[in-house]
Amino acid sequence: MSLIRIQHTLSLVVASALITFVPAQATTLLDVYDQAAQSDPTIRAAAATRLANREARPQALASFLPNISANLNWAGTATGQQDTSGMSATTWTNTSTRGGSYSITATESINLPNFLRSLNRTDYSLAQADLTYQNAELSLITRVATRYFNVLSAKDALKAAESSLESLNQQLERAEKRFEVGLAAITDVQEARASRDSASSKVISAKRTLATNQELLREITGASLDNLAAPREDMPLFTPDPQSADEWAQKAMNGNIDLASSRINLELANYDLGTQKLANYPTITLGANYTNSDAYKDLDLFSSSNSHSWKGTWLSAGVNVPIFSGGSVTSKIRQSVYQQRAARENLEATTRATERGARDAYLGLQSAIAQVQANKQALESSRLALQATEAGFNVGTRTTIDVLTSRNNLLTAEQSYAASRYSYITSLITLKTVSGTLTRDDLQLINSWLTQ
Repeated sequence: MSLIRIQHTLSLVVASALITFVPAQATTLLDVYDQAAQSDPTIRAAAATRLANREARPQALASFLPNISANLNWAGTATGQQDTSGMSATTWTNTSTRGGSYSITATESINLPNFLRSLNRTDYSLAQADLTYQNAELSLITRVATRYFNVLSAKDALKAAESSLESLNQQLERAEKRFEVGLAAITDVQEARASRDSASSKVISAKRTLATNQELLREITGASLDNLAAPREDMPLFTPDPQSADEWAQKAMNGNIDLASSRINLELANYDLGTQKLANYPTITLGANYTNSDAYKDLDLFSSSNSHSWKGTWLSAGVNVPIFSGGSVTSKIRQSVYQQRAARENLEATTRATERGARDAYLGLQSAIAQVQANKQALESSRLALQATEAGFNVGTRTTIDVLTSRNNLLTAEQSYAASRYSYITSLITLKTVSGTLTRDDLQLINSWLTQ
């Protein structure tokens, strides 16, 4: 084999090996959201409900159109008569009749004011259906983000617990060796063993928590997702823009979906009250009918005893004027007044809750930014403190308890730092949700902060 062919073969082998060992690309937040949007039963049910509610308009329009029905009948009779009047033998006379009829009827009841108001009422129903679906979309983004970062947080907790267990195993070995040569007391060994056993229990608990959060994410995506992209170390911390709680509260007043839904509910209550006041308007009824019937004696189509009748198209008209209905009209008006009052109070409650939620979300995001910065500094300090404590332990100026305490402090600092980064992202989503400005573009931005 020539040298060139050998080099070519080796190049193919190396390339194949590199392709084989390329790590799988992590699943990003946007990937999970797109998958959930297709498979989450809750959002699919919301889409179906929205389509169902859209049928209100053609149903309202149908009430103004005529009702047409057809009726088809067929009947047959047979009769027999005994004749015993004469001296001859008894005779029987049999008669049979067959016949049928059909008719077509069309009727229409017209109450123009009620019809127009019923038709216009569907506009509120359609707007409410759209808002309900938009709210379901925002809820899906929030649920995906929350469960996504809960999985990452659980993975961080498990990794930290396993790292702590490994370090404590090493610490226990060192304590046992120092005790064997007389450089440490038995209490150091006991303390190290107790900490190791506690860390082992934490690993078991962390695995259970991770499995639970993975199942929660699988519930909305329909698939098991293990390799999730985590925030990069250089993830930016954007301050909310505008930097004013009042301006975010105003954004929420204009864009919050729950608030918009409450406003429509009040408008709908006002509209229904006006409709009830039109209940005494007269109703005009129009009708048309055509009937045709035939009867044949003894199945003889040409018998003189056959009959045929028909009634041509006839028209009818009438007016129905309600006079007294047992007091139901006035009762329904009072009911609509109470429903209007309830809708007004619900709107006020939703307005206050929306303003409070927007201000709280703004302050929460600012706090989350400060928390990330503080936890990052605390993490660096904990690492330096552990290094100093281990150095002191090696020269005999620090005890095993001091080292264990420093390790626990570092573990807590790592978990707090990771949790605060996730909290920052979810706080940003919460602020966007409350203000009604959350879109898929926001997920795209957050997705750019993750490791690809």
